[in-house]
Amino acid sequence: MTHFLAQAADRLFLEGYGYRYGLNFKTIDVAKGKRMMVEAMEKGSLIAKARCHFHGWGGLPRDMKEAF
Repeated sequence: MTHFLAQAADRLFLEGYGYRYGLNFKTIDVAKGKRMMVEAMEKGSLIAKARCHFHGWGGLPRDMKEAF
């Protein structure tokens, strides 16, 4: 994966995180935030993958060892 694609996936994760928790002046939208974070994981974001393991989203098992 190129550096640019990883950056784009991480930006998508951060935007989704903002929606889920109401950060950066975003209105809280839990479902939209989750969808964006799962999509970021699918596009290669490692932080999104860890978050998905933490919650058991995106078809990943809930696994604290993988999350941290």
